[in-house]
Amino acid sequence: MSLISTATTDVVVVYDCARTLLSVSHEPTLIHAAAEAYFRLLSSQSDNKVRLIILDRLHELCASQRHMMVSFVMDILHSLASADADLDVRSKVLDLVIGLLTTQNVEKAVLYLKNEVSETMDSVHEMAYEYYLVLVETIHACAVEYPSVAGLVMHILLDFLVYGGDIASASDVIMFVRDVIGTDPLLRVSVIVRLVDLLSFIQDSFICSCALWILGEYSFSLSEVRRAISTIMRTLGDQPFNDVSEKSDESIFDCTPTSGLLDCTHSLRFLIMSGDFHLAAVVACTLTKLVLRLEEVEANKASAESLLIMVSMLQLGKSSYLPHPIDNDSYDRIVFCVRLLYSTDYDHARKVWLLPCRQSFTKMLAEKQSRKKNDKMKVEAQNAHAHTDDSIDFYHLVSRSGMGQLIELEDEFQDDLKAVTGEFKDADDANKLNRPIQLTGFSDPLYAEGFVTVNQYYDTVLDITVMNRTQGTMHNLCLEFATACKNAVLERSPKYTVAPNASEQIQANIKVSSSNVGIIMTRIVYETSDEMGTSEVILKDMNISIADYMTPATCNDVAFRRMWAECPWKVKMKVNTLLQDEKAFVNFIIKSTNMNCLTPLSALDGDCGFVAANLYAECVWRACFGEHQHREAAVQL
Repeated sequence: MSLISTATTDVVVVYDCARTLLSVSHEPTLIHAAAEAYFRLLSSQSDNKVRLIILDRLHELCASQRHMMVSFVMDILHSLASADADLDVRSKVLDLVIGLLTTQNVEKAVLYLKNEVSETMDSVHEMAYEYYLVLVETIHACAVEYPSVAGLVMHILLDFLVYGGDIASASDVIMFVRDVIGTDPLLRVSVIVRLVDLLSFIQDSFICSCALWILGEYSFSLSEVRRAISTIMRTLGDQPFNDVSEKSDESIFDCTPTSGLLDCTHSLRFLIMSGDFHLAAVVACTLTKLVLRLEEVEANKASAESLLIMVSMLQLGKSSYLPHPIDNDSYDRIVFCVRLLYSTDYDHARKVWLLPCRQSFTKMLAEKQSRKKNDKMKVEAQNAHAHTDDSIDFYHLVSRSGMGQLIELEDEFQDDLKAVTGEFKDADDANKLNRPIQLTGFSDPLYAEGFVTVNQYYDTVLDITVMNRTQGTMHNLCLEFATACKNAVLERSPKYTVAPNASEQIQANIKVSSSNVGIIMTRIVYETSDEMGTSEVILKDMNISIADYMTPATCNDVAFRRMWAECPWKVKMKVNTLLQDEKAFVNFIIKSTNMNCLTPLSALDGDCGFVAANLYAECVWRACFGEHQHREAAVQL
């Protein structure tokens, strides 16, 4: 303790003393002393490699003593102020902070990060932009985990939609903003005002579509509606669109993203002129919703201007200027908006357009929060499965008589109780029974069957049971393996002696170095006492397929859409089935493919003759190969 507290002590000595204290005792006083020593080293050392080592030790300390390290969150954040800290060090510091946040310290931490963002935006350092991205992602993670601080950082997150440059992170942010404005009405006004200011500078189609949807659904007051309509029309530029096609190409690309942020006042126009008619349909729907909220006198003027924009979009979609015409879905959507604005029955249109969509979104958010709460309860239930006062049974130390018999009877009773209540399940045995493969015929001198077991991370285990069906003893029996598709057997099978009508269980580990289908070719070689030389039996080939080892998993909507966009193929097929209900057939697909349904169950309700659901699963090899499986099951009777 004296060596740690002395300022003149060598750095290596302080580091070793702190590690020694943590290894010999878990007393709170010693843990605090060791943590403070690490923090002093973290702030005093200029070598970033040394800082990374110290941060690794702090990560280990937080993993084992999180409840005691929570009070050091601000001390950890102060290490970000070091001017010579590189991006790796700062990223690791922020990861450490996220794991220590609680409802008591999250507000102070977020305010500190907010100040860091302000200083970073004013900095001219070459690493400032990358550090800004990391800071905003950290703030976003804090706001997602603790929605109470969303109001403190909402403007920073909204600015990230324009200045971020990282489309994936910006997509997550706009989806988070959408959820927040649906659950926290107090933030609605500030979010709408800021979105209107930033709409002209958003240059990504998906983010712009989400921003327009938010403006169309949550612009309630007349001033908000007027500003939103004015901004959208200003961003679209002069009408009609086909006039631009007659000009030179240079005038078309004046508002491209490469021309600078401040010059992109017509970024929405550029996206539509590039052929993004899905965005054009979103613009038409947004303008329709906003016009329906205006009073009669103002609505006539706004309706006429909106109709001009929509007709110009339709004319642009049918022109030969663009490489591909407008799709039928976007065309029908825009035409529907045109017909609705021509109609005089605004009261009925308001009921259909302004209420059900927002009500469905609110219901979806409630279901999302309910699922999140249930998942959290399941995790807590698993963590609390073993209590601190549970007894530990050492069966090898149990006596064979007296009290030992009573203990054994009690253990059997507990096992029977778990079996009856469903708490006791042996998943490995169930998997083995579900995947047996017959490897030999019934006329062969020996019978063999096996199965392939995949562990959680890397290797597979080939488990084969061999039975001697002859009346003679088989000597030096062993299995010889050969694999295809970049798979390699790690160990050779030992040699066994199998008595008549006896069996032997043989295992071999296989290193999986590819996610493709692998073929295992096997033969059994043995010797008998009445024959000279060796005999062999060729076994049936065994396949290792990644599809056989998929586990249900979850992912957010943005990640699923991103993966789905990378695989734009579709397969339509006719299926003869006895099932007459679309939802029942989707459940059959989910059960057969062992995937998780990401679509809420409430979205599958109703009777319309068509059901679409998003399915997702991950492979146990994902940690090594990043393999996942996503499907969209669309069923129509």
